[in-house]
Amino acid sequence: MLPESPITAPALLQQLDPRVKLVSALFFSVWVVVQHRLFLLGIGLGIAILLTLLARLPPRLLLTRLLSLNLFLGLLGLFLPFTTPSEHYLQFAGLNISLKGLYLWAEFSLKANSVLLGLSAFLATTDIIVLGHALEHLHVPVKLTRLLLLTLRYINVLHASYQQLSRAMQARGFRLRSDRHSYHSIGNLLGMLLVRSFCRAQQIEAAMRCRGYRGHFYLLHHFTLTFRDKVFIAIFYTSLLLLMGIA
Repeated sequence: MLPESPITAPALLQQLDPRVKLVSALFFSVWVVVQHRLFLLGIGLGIAILLTLLARLPPRLLLTRLLSLNLFLGLLGLFLPFTTPSEHYLQFAGLNISLKGLYLWAEFSLKANSVLLGLSAFLATTDIIVLGHALEHLHVPVKLTRLLLLTLRYINVLHASYQQLSRAMQARGFRLRSDRHSYHSIGNLLGMLLVRSFCRAQQIEAAMRCRGYRGHFYLLHHFTLTFRDKVFIAIFYTSLLLLMGIA
């Protein structure tokens, strides 16, 4: 959900307090997951779409994520209506289609798309460093916060190392096949990636200690709730609670 750098286009969600965005993302996700009525899930999807419009996310970013998710949901839709026991079936082209299976597939699809869009809207407008800052303000364990920040920061570095090793193998004529040689080569690739990751971690630790790192990220600036944050909290949470009351 998190890009390497936040969305830079001026947007309403980008101007909100990061703590508000984190808590709102969690609350919205839980609200969607606990719902079972398609009517409320449809409203939840509409709210998620509205949030993405307020965040002004790049369409290409959203389409890439939605395509990957809905390809999986499409495969799920090919099996779930035919394998779920139900009291009522729909006859179509000589096939018995489970109405319960269709309902479950629609429920899963609405929930998954709503959560994906909601998390993207809230988190893609937050810088990684600011996210760690907000987590510490919310009293998340410090070790967990450091682990999350370092993982998000250097996962692209590890991916670049993997691509470099993969290109070196291809330059030497390697072609992935389902045979023993390919499995052996992939094992060596993963082993080299693990060794490089360990060496890289040692280099990063040495560089951080040279810069005075003593196991803690010091917070020089602190967040304050603005009038905009309070208005968003009032509208967003009141709407979700009212919808929850309908259920």
